[in-house]
Amino acid sequence: MSTASRATLRYYQFYDIEPPNAQPPFEVFDFGTVTVLDAADDSELAVLEPALTDFSLDWEEVSFPLPAAAFGKTIRIEFRLSADDVSNYPGWYIDDVQVTIP
Repeated sequence: MSTASRATLRYYQFYDIEPPNAQPPFEVFDFGTVTVLDAADDSELAVLEPALTDFSLDWEEVSFPLPAAAFGKTIRIEFRLSADDVSNYPGWYIDDVQVTIP
């Protein structure tokens, strides 16, 4: 990202993650996040997906513009599934990850 001024993260996902509680306070125990990190020190530059939960019926395409803080740096994209061991769901599948620069 050292010379770009605009870029987009694109990928496909299929997920089946424990949904939030159906009754208040609607707590979330299992979720996925997508974060942009500075590769030099792993500091967080942006959170693109803060709390992916529930399920998708099929593979779906996802895209996010990368934040201005990512430009001029070497970055890492972190896909993280946080889950407890109370309920067992299949998880989060990610494919065809691309960063495109127009």
